[in-house]
Amino acid sequence: MLVIGNWKMNKTVAEARVFIKELLRERFDKKCSVGIVPSFVALHIAGELLEGTPIGFGAQNCYFEDQGAFTGEVSPLMLKDLGCKWCLVGHSERRHIFGETDELVRRKAVALLRHEIRPIVCVGETLEQRNSGKAISILSAQLSRALESLDLGNEEFVLAYEPVWAIGTGMVAKPPQIEEAHNFIIEHCKRMHPKANFRVLYGGSVTPENCKEIAVNGVGGFLVGGASLSVEKFSSIIRFCI
Repeated sequence: MLVIGNWKMNKTVAEARVFIKELLRERFDKKCSVGIVPSFVALHIAGELLEGTPIGFGAQNCYFEDQGAFTGEVSPLMLKDLGCKWCLVGHSERRHIFGETDELVRRKAVALLRHEIRPIVCVGETLEQRNSGKAISILSAQLSRALESLDLGNEEFVLAYEPVWAIGTGMVAKPPQIEEAHNFIIEHCKRMHPKANFRVLYGGSVTPENCKEIAVNGVGGFLVGGASLSVEKFSSIIRFCI
């Protein structure tokens, strides 16, 4: 299992330092891979404190160019220099608040792979799309565009299924819905890239109380939002995955 804590726009550098030090006091079995994706301003602290530990770290976003006149952006080259292992691309909040497209997600993934950073490609449908029976077709379109022409080889590639209506709302998809979506994502990706291995995380109001219920067939871990801001809650989810 893989558990990634997405802090979103939370925690100052000082708060990040305290959190990471507390998390490092926990003892986790190597059967579960653990990572955090802090804000950009806390990445250097994460790199400093997590170096040589079993816990990895990454970024929440990037741009697809290495350098240039792109005010406010951060490149994969910069993330690699900091020691990032992962980078989220296509998170629902990036898509719906900032208008990111599947093509932009693809270009970011290509750039990250070029610098040997593992993209975590996020996909998911809105409540309206699910209620109108379009969930699978939406996932198909997102995956087809975002993974087109990627050179994956036989490496593991990580995606996250996050039903948009369950992000930060307290609503959680039902186990049959999760299983259907995860299995579809894996099958679709295997058709596109037969040699690659795919892991799909579930993201959508994951808590210590519901992680057991949603750990259905096809779920390879969790992308944890709000619960990852608490060492106690985040550690509890990790311990379940061991």
